[in-house]
Amino acid sequence: MSETVQIYGLRVDAQFAFAAPLPRSRGKADIFLQPGLGASAREIAAFQHVYSSAYLHADGRPLFELHLAGDRELLRFNDRAEFLFDGPRIGFRPIGAGNERDVEALFLSAVMAYWLERAGVLALHASAAVLEGRAVAFLAPSGGGKSSLAASFAFAGWPILGDDILALTVGDSTISAAPAYPEIKLNPDTGRYHLGADFDRLRRYHPLAEKRCLSLTEGGLAFRSEPVPLGCLYVVAHREREEPREDAAIEPIARRDAVIEIVRSTYTPTLVEGVGLAAWRLSRMTDLVRSVPVKRLAVPRGLDRLSEVREAVLADVVRSD
Repeated sequence: MSETVQIYGLRVDAQFAFAAPLPRSRGKADIFLQPGLGASAREIAAFQHVYSSAYLHADGRPLFELHLAGDRELLRFNDRAEFLFDGPRIGFRPIGAGNERDVEALFLSAVMAYWLERAGVLALHASAAVLEGRAVAFLAPSGGGKSSLAASFAFAGWPILGDDILALTVGDSTISAAPAYPEIKLNPDTGRYHLGADFDRLRRYHPLAEKRCLSLTEGGLAFRSEPVPLGCLYVVAHREREEPREDAAIEPIARRDAVIEIVRSTYTPTLVEGVGLAAWRLSRMTDLVRSVPVKRLAVPRGLDRLSEVREAVLADVVRSD
């Protein structure tokens, strides 16, 4: 039995029971997520290998690989799951030690990021809150504090647009940011800082992961379910402890450097380059930095300083308006 959910501005008809609280939707689906690959073993064997991730498992195998056969694409995450792109259909199956939670985690992240970029939508590795009617996004690598900042704004009463992936449509006159889904993934330190012992009652992001999932549909927290214009991108940089100045600080980034920072913050950078989309992506990023300010946000270390960082961002947003 399937249900239609909405994520990153797309309607997904899914024959899959998501643990994440994905918003229900109506209307014609953009994507059909279905179990099984819909291709025989002989057909799969005929796919041509075109790309391997530079990141490797401990045994030396790439984290993922892409194979092509005509218009169909097979994205294989070794020992976890594989996904077959066939028009609007995405077939899936766990492989190796993988299970349904691996399918969900991969589909909501790398698989959807790749789908979005193939469809002409930039997918940045970022969290975003909605401040004064515009999306304010925080770019950082994994463990860089994106989710901590999103949680700080959520608990202060501001709507959250998404955590992990920011889907941006770059138009002629505006940059539109699509909502992800109402959940923030928190590491134990951040989660216990905000929730205390209640953090341990949250659902794990993955059975083997320490991160847990904070639902934005509970506890009076707010999720923005409609697209909004993008107001600003903040590149998060943590201050070293020995730096004499430890206050939060915000400074503009020159356009050329801003493009480099955005390239670093795309979700599937090497995969998209490997399939020939690098020039398109660079053009969209150049348009992006011409329309939206990109700033460096120097963050003092310590969860007890998050409120100071939040206030610094709010003050910067007000000044920019």
